[in-house]
Amino acid sequence: MSDIDKKCAEISKKFGGQTLIKILNNFDFDTTKKFRKQLAEQAIVRMFGGKSKKISKIEVFRKFGYIGKTIVLTSKGNRTEDMKLWPVDFDEFKEQNIIDADGTQREKMFEDSDLYANLHDNKLLCILFKEQMPEKGNKIVYGDNIFMGFKIIDLTDKDIMSEAKKSWQETARLIQNNELDVFPVLDKLGNPVINKNGLIKEATNLPKSKNHVIFFKGTGNDSSDKVSVNGKMMLRQNYWIKGSFLVKKLSSIPFIK
Repeated sequence: MSDIDKKCAEISKKFGGQTLIKILNNFDFDTTKKFRKQLAEQAIVRMFGGKSKKISKIEVFRKFGYIGKTIVLTSKGNRTEDMKLWPVDFDEFKEQNIIDADGTQREKMFEDSDLYANLHDNKLLCILFKEQMPEKGNKIVYGDNIFMGFKIIDLTDKDIMSEAKKSWQETARLIQNNELDVFPVLDKLGNPVINKNGLIKEATNLPKSKNHVIFFKGTGNDSSDKVSVNGKMMLRQNYWIKGSFLVKKLSSIPFIK
């Protein structure tokens, strides 16, 4: 862990306060073409001495159980987006009972879940950037975002665990009681919404960001990349954590120096 702190402090001292464009130029990226958000992730990898395109490939992160995630704050310090965590294995929700090492059978609890294990075994290394207030009439330029530094969120935080438990228990209830539902998304006139592939957009009654800090969101290569859960076809799902919740947590956590 001290290796992580030391490297983060070193990077912050060298690159803190610089724009993303300037950081990329330090590593000889071509920033004259159309700017892609993926370049920010590649810049972070270069800061840590890596050559891959993914933060998840940074060896020191995996060694110490850190998940590196970039977080972009607005010029006023608010959140810009939610954060994707792990894929959901729906099969585990079908297990109502488990057998302990001593052969005793008992009800499966949140503490026995994959979600609990992932939260317990990992920490979030948050790589913070801040948007710059655009001139009147101009759009925010992603490359002008300022690198602020690093903060660590312990995912065993009691608030995170409490919210994760609510979402997990609600999902287990839906699946075990066969109440999981998939339905078409409707517009204001009650007509089905059509996605860019010409298919009807669908939603589920899984925990959503409106009412949950840890929530579900569909992912996949396209709208046909689906799985069957309780006989209902749906997009593959990931656990997500609400951005506004993260920003509030981060406000009370010091930067690594």
